[in-house]
Amino acid sequence: SKICIIEICSNRKYIHNNYYLHHLSVDVRYPKYNKKTPKSIINNFIIEKQDKAEIEKDIIEIQKILYPKKIIIVSHYNAKKNGKYLENRIQLINILNDICNENKIHFINPANIFNNIEQNKIINEDLGHYTNYGHQIFSDYVNKYIENNFSIN
Repeated sequence: SKICIIEICSNRKYIHNNYYLHHLSVDVRYPKYNKKTPKSIINNFIIEKQDKAEIEKDIIEIQKILYPKKIIIVSHYNAKKNGKYLENRIQLINILNDICNENKIHFINPANIFNNIEQNKIINEDLGHYTNYGHQIFSDYVNKYIENNFSIN
């Protein structure tokens, strides 16, 4: 592939003894994913929030590692919970938009794709994963985006 699409869904780091963890390995909301994680880790990890500078540094490093491939950064869909947008997602989307604009990196905000579609048709109740319908619309959009913005010969 000449293009890598990178979805950034959170600005949180899950850390135990200076090791970074996948959030599912310690997120008690999803017990099927952390059955084998030792209780000592589940009970003693910390969460740190990345600031814009740290996120930007990570994105630039990823861009360097993947060069000469082009990257597209995709944010999480800004879902509503109880009729209100999730503030953490709004902040992250704005940070990603700014970073990508400042560094001339392609950025896709799914809210721009789904703005005229009811949320329950495109994203599951967990607010983190697309429905089959949402996935299809998003995939079609990304394919057209690539076709219109990159020469892939």
